[in-house]
Amino acid sequence: MVQASKGVLIECDIIAKQVILNLNQTHNFIVADLDDTHLFIKADYARMLQSELDRIINENTYTVGEVKP
Repeated sequence: MVQASKGVLIECDIIAKQVILNLNQTHNFIVADLDDTHLFIKADYARMLQSELDRIINENTYTVGEVKP
């Protein structure tokens, strides 16, 4: 029997995919790991994933001239 799932296809680089796979360990939103740069995730988690990726990227980005307290 065929099973259909509503989801979102994500294309990303290999590093972003590793971050997503780590997030998946706590939230379990990946439906299918398609290849090195594509994932199919549950549609309900798309916004949460976008905000988490933005947060993680901002935490790990160096800005020239930035002084951290």
